[in-house]
Amino acid sequence: MINKILEIEIKILLLKHGYKSIITALSKIKDTSIESVISDIEKQEERNLLNKNKKAIKTDYIDLVYSKIQAHENKEYLLSLLTQFQNKTFLPELKDVRKFIEQSGGNPVKAKSRMDSVKILFETLMKMNGAKIIEINNQQKNYKSNVFSELSNEIIEKSNPNK
Repeated sequence: MINKILEIEIKILLLKHGYKSIITALSKIKDTSIESVISDIEKQEERNLLNKNKKAIKTDYIDLVYSKIQAHENKEYLLSLLTQFQNKTFLPELKDVRKFIEQSGGNPVKAKSRMDSVKILFETLMKMNGAKIIEINNQQKNYKSNVFSELSNEIIEKSNPNK
């Protein structure tokens, strides 16, 4: 929200004073040359573009896994697990993903984030037989319902002081 407000304010300043006047004022404030200010702006734009590309790459991993799942005989269960993975209800941390893959006979994961490991995770899942995939999916559903029922029981017990 703050960035949006800042962008609007800067656009207003640019419209009111012009790009060259803004750059000149920035160079005076920073006590540096106009070329240095322009260079700093260009470097920041490059960093922003790289960050945007990193986010796009992570989305590409999901899209790649999604397309591979489409041809699998147990795609509905795998898609369910993919959705749960994205929502962090299935293997919510990278250490969980690493442990799951290693226990399933996969190669150790060298990924630095959960999303970087999604391709390896689903390659491991797709190598499993259908019964195992269904079992994992059902375990996830049972786990969620057990957690919610335990939580609701705890809330009921705390709200009922007579017990």
